[in-house]
Amino acid sequence: MSQVDGTVYYLIFELTSCDLRRQIDIQQRLDCVWCLRVLNDVTLGLWQAHRQAVAHQDLKPSNILVYPNDVSRVADFGRASRRGSQVSIDKLTVGGDQTYAPPELLYSWIHPDFTVRRMGTDMYLLGSLAAFMFSGVSLTPAMMTRLDPQFHPINWRGTYELVLPHVKRAFAETVAALAPEIDPLVRKEVVVIVQELCTPEIAARGHPKGIARGDQYSLERYKSR
Repeated sequence: MSQVDGTVYYLIFELTSCDLRRQIDIQQRLDCVWCLRVLNDVTLGLWQAHRQAVAHQDLKPSNILVYPNDVSRVADFGRASRRGSQVSIDKLTVGGDQTYAPPELLYSWIHPDFTVRRMGTDMYLLGSLAAFMFSGVSLTPAMMTRLDPQFHPINWRGTYELVLPHVKRAFAETVAALAPEIDPLVRKEVVVIVQELCTPEIAARGHPKGIARGDQYSLERYKSR
């Protein structure tokens, strides 16, 4: 038995038999209204965390709890980071699961501003979750497979700025490929959400009105949408 020194914070959720990943495995095609309801709950949870200067950093299907009463909750804040508080996770380039990480972190491009780096990551993860829910496509791996090997993160030795045009091209091809898999009823809206939240150009990530008004990394408009 090991002893834990210091204070350990934790959250206790109601027991559920299913997370989002398992739910999607069970149903080959999910009802788009149900998907929107889940995405709405997840966006609300993430927005509430951001208002307390907390970034989740590990948002993915297995960390979304799904309950029988059509309520979903964001779980597993073990990789979270809070502005003004230093934790061991902050030393890692990628705080969460690398499978879902935004491209700038895979290329070790680290912005010094907490909001840009951490909240920008959460925005990407939210858009990636939307892409997966509505199309079954895991965005980051799909994007990486469309890169010429010389531009892949494991081979690239230049700056992120220089490789960015190639990453943006791979992103555009990925979005174009997943779009036909999305229900026509919500295809246009979901594609726009994915494009805005997941663009590899972090300076352009977020709602256009938010970028223009100085609250680029706010999720409030996406909650309304």
